[in-house]
Amino acid sequence: MTARVSVLLLAPVATLCAALPASAAAAKSYDYIPYCAYERNSAISVPGGTDQVLKTAWLAKTKTQVHDYQRYVTITVTVDGKTIANPKSYWGPMFYDAVDGGWESQWLYDAGVLAKDHSMNVDMKLKSTRALDDGSTHYPKFSENDECAIAAI
Repeated sequence: MTARVSVLLLAPVATLCAALPASAAAAKSYDYIPYCAYERNSAISVPGGTDQVLKTAWLAKTKTQVHDYQRYVTITVTVDGKTIANPKSYWGPMFYDAVDGGWESQWLYDAGVLAKDHSMNVDMKLKSTRALDDGSTHYPKFSENDECAIAAI
């Protein structure tokens, strides 16, 4: 595990479930893949019938540092062995995170509703093509593979 993972964990999300009326769309569960891989032994449980939104994020002191991460890190994600097409398109806009004191962008992919007693396997590969900096730590070029089994209970 590299120090970079602890920076990624600054995003205040592990698994969040919103309570919605029965007539509304399925509640969303935000599954923070690096958190799952390193803090939960690559497995998490979620309520059955929730919409699974896969997530990672980058937090840095400046917008340029966030932009560099998006530009120089290749992200490859598979869900149950199927590769997500055009994964860079799932990066959201940058915003200032006053709690953590930096600029952030979140990568969000809606993997669909996971029925009770079903599961999905997620493999997220991150590879940088150059060294990066988040304003407090310098990261040499890296390659990381985060795996997560998500089970609906």
